[in-house]
Amino acid sequence: MNPFTGVAFTVRGTPAPQGSKRHVGHGVMVESGGDKLRTWREDVKHAAVDAMNGALPFDGPLELLVTFVLPRPM
Repeated sequence: MNPFTGVAFTVRGTPAPQGSKRHVGHGVMVESGGDKLRTWREDVKHAAVDAMNGALPFDGPLELLVTFVLPRPM
């Protein structure tokens, strides 16, 4: 049994939408998210790795709870 029961972390910034993907041939897929998506993914990855504090990645079934807090549109 794994004694590690969970991890929580916060990522500050504006989430970037995934965008659509398109096939460009020879098994290559291109995402339309651009630099904002790439930056957001890196920010999330770094926050998650830091929160794991050197623990090994999870193995097996996981439950994920995500809360986005966004400014109210004007």
